[in-house]
Amino acid sequence: VQRKKTIDKLIEHENRSSYLRNMTETAIIEYDVKTNKRIYSENLENNFKGDYSADEGLADIWLKNGIIDKSDYKTFVDFVEAVLKKTSKGSPPKNETHYLKLKTTSGATEWYRVEASYVERYSRKADRVIVTITNINEDMQQREQLRYQAEFDSVAGIYNKHTFFSRTGELISKHPNIDYTIVRFDIDRFKVFNDLFGVETGDGLLRTIGAKMKSVMPSSVTYGYLGSDHFVMCIPTEDLDINVLINDISIFLREQPYNFTIQPRFGIYEIVDRTTSIELMCDRALLALRSIKGIYHKPYAVYDERLRRELLFEQQIVNEMSSALTEKQFAIYLQPQYSHKTGKIVSAEALVRWNHPTLGVIPPSVFIPLFEKNGFISQMDKYVWEEACRCMRRWLDENIRPISLSVSVNISRMDIYDTELCGTLLDLVERYGLPPSMLKLEITETAYVENPVQLIDVVKKLRDKGFIIQMDDFGSGYSSLNTLKDVPVDVLKLDLKFLAGEENGLHE
Repeated sequence: VQRKKTIDKLIEHENRSSYLRNMTETAIIEYDVKTNKRIYSENLENNFKGDYSADEGLADIWLKNGIIDKSDYKTFVDFVEAVLKKTSKGSPPKNETHYLKLKTTSGATEWYRVEASYVERYSRKADRVIVTITNINEDMQQREQLRYQAEFDSVAGIYNKHTFFSRTGELISKHPNIDYTIVRFDIDRFKVFNDLFGVETGDGLLRTIGAKMKSVMPSSVTYGYLGSDHFVMCIPTEDLDINVLINDISIFLREQPYNFTIQPRFGIYEIVDRTTSIELMCDRALLALRSIKGIYHKPYAVYDERLRRELLFEQQIVNEMSSALTEKQFAIYLQPQYSHKTGKIVSAEALVRWNHPTLGVIPPSVFIPLFEKNGFISQMDKYVWEEACRCMRRWLDENIRPISLSVSVNISRMDIYDTELCGTLLDLVERYGLPPSMLKLEITETAYVENPVQLIDVVKKLRDKGFIIQMDDFGSGYSSLNTLKDVPVDVLKLDLKFLAGEENGLHE
C-alpha cells in the first residue's frame, strides 16, 4: 500500500512537471485557493530579479525588488484575488487574462500576459489554480507599432485626423459640463516654403510643430494634425486665451531657423451642439480660417452665424458665377470722365454690376474680392474688356460718339501674371477694329507694390503696342511720388487719401 502511494505520488509529480514543462510561458505559478499562497512555481528565479520564498506574495516580492510599479502591482493583485475568489465559490476560471509590465534581469521593462486557468486533472481539488506569465514583449511592440501607425501621423508625430476625431469625441462625452472650443491653424504660404526649402524641410517644420504641441499641451486638451499644414486642438473654453495662444505659437514659429516669415492663421469654433460630428466642427473652424486669408492684420476669425451666412452667400456666388457669365448677367456701366477745362465728356470708365435674377443688383464690392481670391477675376476681366470694345465699336458704327471717346478697363493683379496678356488685348482690339489707345488700361498701385519687376515689364510691352496705361488709386498704398520713378504710366488717378493732408504723405 505504501509502495503504491509512493508510486502514485511520483506519477502525479511527473505528470504535473510534464504539464508545466510543456507550457512555454516564462513563469508558472500554482496557487492554493484556501491560503492565497503560492505552493509551486517554475522559472521565476531565472527571469526576474529578487529572492523568492513560498510564504511571500509574488506581487509583494516584485514590488520590493522594483520589478513592478505600484499601479501594475495593484491591478495584478486584484486580478489574482478575483480569480481565487471565483474558484473558492465554485466558479473556477477557464481563461482569465491580464496584461502588465515587468522588469527583467537585463533591466528592460517588457510586456507580459497573465492567464489564469483551472486544471481539469485537479477537479477533485477545486482549490488549485494555475497562473502562467508569458513574455509577449515582441508581440506587444509590433502591436504598439501598428497602433502608432494607425493613430499617429508619420510626419507630425501626433494624432492623425481620425484619431483626433475619435479622442475628441470621447473627451467631450466624458465631460458634459465643460464647454470646449476647436482651434485650427495653418501656415501662410506653406507651399512657397516647400518650394524654397524643399519638401523634406517642410516636413521637418511640421515635425517641429507636432513636437512642440506634444511637449506643452496638457491632458485636458486633445490635439492633432489634419494633413497639409493644418493643426487642430480641442481646448476647454475657460482655459482658452486665444491672444496668448496665438502669441505663443507665433513667437515659436518666428524662432525657427529659416529665412522665411512663418505666419500662422487661426480659425475658432466654439462647440455649442455636441451632437455635431467632430469632423464638421473642424470644417467650421476651417471656414473661419479661410475667411481671413489675405487679411494680414487679422490673425484669427471665429465661426458664428453671421460668418455662416456670409460663407453660404459666397458659396452661392461661386456656384453661380460661371453660368452667370455665360448668361450675361454681368453688365458694364460707364462712368463718364469730364475735362475740367472744357466741361465735356472725354472718356469713360467701365464698371461691372451683377444683375442677379433673384438677388437683384450685386455690387462689385461683394463679388470682386471673392473672384480675386478664387481666380475667376481673369475670366471676368476678359468679359468686361470685350463688352467695352463692343460698346466702342457700336459708337463708331452708329456715329454716336466721336472717335476720341475712349473707355478704361481694369487690369487685375492676376492678369499681370498672364504671359499672354499683351497678345490677348491686341487680338481683342484688332477683332473690333479699334486703335489700342481707345482701350485704356488701369493698374492699381497695389499691383505695383506686390510685384514691381513683372508689372514694369508688362506695362512697357503694352505701351509699346499703343495702349494707354493709367495708375489707379495712387496714394492708397505708399502714398509717395517715388512710386512713379520706375513705372512708365500715362495717366495718374489720385486716391482721395493722397489729398487728405500732410499726415498722408502730401508733403513728399
